[in-house]
Amino acid sequence: MTIKDLFEAVVAYKVPVLEYTKATQRQIHEVFKLYNKQGMHLNAEEIRNAVYHDVELTRAILVAAGDASSRSNVEDVAPSLVGVPGVDALGQTLAEYGFGEARYRRTKVLGWILSALLNDTRGKLLPSTARHTDLLLGQVQEQEHHPLREPGRIADLFEWVARAGDLHAGHEELWPDNFRGDGKTSKWQDLQLVGSFVGIAIAVAGSPEDIEDRIESHADEIRKAALQQWSRPKKTQTRTQWDYIARIARGIVETLEVDITAASDAIRARFGSSGVDSLIGSILPKAE
Repeated sequence: MTIKDLFEAVVAYKVPVLEYTKATQRQIHEVFKLYNKQGMHLNAEEIRNAVYHDVELTRAILVAAGDASSRSNVEDVAPSLVGVPGVDALGQTLAEYGFGEARYRRTKVLGWILSALLNDTRGKLLPSTARHTDLLLGQVQEQEHHPLREPGRIADLFEWVARAGDLHAGHEELWPDNFRGDGKTSKWQDLQLVGSFVGIAIAVAGSPEDIEDRIESHADEIRKAALQQWSRPKKTQTRTQWDYIARIARGIVETLEVDITAASDAIRARFGSSGVDSLIGSILPKAE
């Protein structure tokens, strides 16, 4: 069958059409979300990219993770990232860690990292990782004057995260194979990567000027903790996932002798909120 016959031939069936004449952008996104929970389901990242696509931060995560179309120009998708140093390497780092392109896997991990760093639950338990990312993007979408609507703040955010990624990848000696994987492969798993990346990022925020020296001075201690203390939980339910991530992040910050409270305050001052206190508050008492 030719393309012409396929699309121009007279057919016996009718296609039902619903026309929304007064719907807001948010309502259109909600309808999209509802439809795509039926039939062949979209995953959380695919739905999130549609529901929050009007948010610059969403598109910036997509670009920085390396999941935007190669045919797209950065200035057309996420103009706030134009000229941000190191952001191009972030997606490549995630790819080299073993996170593939299929179904926005790298976007998921990067969104997870950002929500852990920025989303303040104000004393409430941390929700599922997907919900936690949705809450951050939802706040930015709904609050007209949210700091992370400002292009300059988004650029600052990704410069910080890109630097943390460069440090994380540049110190391979910190991460033994049996910490990041199963001991037989160097491929990273989600929980280990998020916890260690978040820990490095918090430390960068708290002590940006001498972070390299701190890492080099305490590299053996971090490696020892990764080998002996930071064992992946057997059950990865929501609370045990966050507990594990938080213990790794806190352990790295404390080992590097960075004041975690001061680091959290610095993050809040720069971006309007900090998720550090919420993250540390997720540590289960039995894990202490």
